[in-house]
Amino acid sequence: MAAASALGKLGDESGINSLKSALSDEDPRVRQRVCMALGEINHPSAVPALIDRLSDPNGQVRHEAAIALSAIGTDQALGALKNMMDADNTAIRRIAASALGKLAPPTWSSRWRRR
Repeated sequence: MAAASALGKLGDESGINSLKSALSDEDPRVRQRVCMALGEINHPSAVPALIDRLSDPNGQVRHEAAIALSAIGTDQALGALKNMMDADNTAIRRIAASALGKLAPPTWSSRWRRR
């Protein structure tokens, strides 16, 4: 977990692949910290791996993945968060709302409209 924290704080893009592979660690605390580090690095190449973690069995991992996606803010990331708002599960909708709430309205408001 310390390595994930260090890479995240450095913002070093070269560590992204190592971090993405750690997202499959059996310890949810490791997966949670890796999501946080990927959000701190803030690189679009992490988006697909973070989207995969939105279905993690651990709620804290899902939450940190959503927050990381909101930090990265690509159309793909925001689309995944928007889709979470349609979930039947209230907890999942809360995670999405929390992540979307961390964005400034001009960043997401034009993308939020339902079709």
